[in-house]
Amino acid sequence: MPHSNYAVNQIYLEIKDGSGTFPGTLYAALFTTAPGLDGAGGTELNSLVETWYARQAVTWASPSLAGRTIANSAEVSFTTDADPMPSPKTVTYMGLMTAVTSGSLWRLLQLTTPIVVGLHSVVKFPIGQIVMEQKTTG
Repeated sequence: MPHSNYAVNQIYLEIKDGSGTFPGTLYAALFTTAPGLDGAGGTELNSLVETWYARQAVTWASPSLAGRTIANSAEVSFTTDADPMPSPKTVTYMGLMTAVTSGSLWRLLQLTTPIVVGLHSVVKFPIGQIVMEQKTTG
């Protein structure tokens, strides 16, 4: 999926006059419905309801210019063991956010396989599973 409108604007501002702002860290956020590229809408898991949930920092490996990709270099893990959930949730998207709370959407990634999160679930994204790709066409 493409960069968000916010990310594209920051890239263009950097090209224009050096005023673009780039996040030092991106945080994985889990969504049951996708936000738009403007960052609006969508349903992120709610840490006030799912008290176990918090966005997780993503550490990145060196980019692959041959594949035009970059992937996580450390496992990203969410666990629900700490607290019962009111009801299971199906996570279908990961948003890469500019802050651990609030912040802006940088990139939206659709999960290849939706993940049902319930009591005592552990959601793990192993090394190399979170991938941003810059396509050469379309």
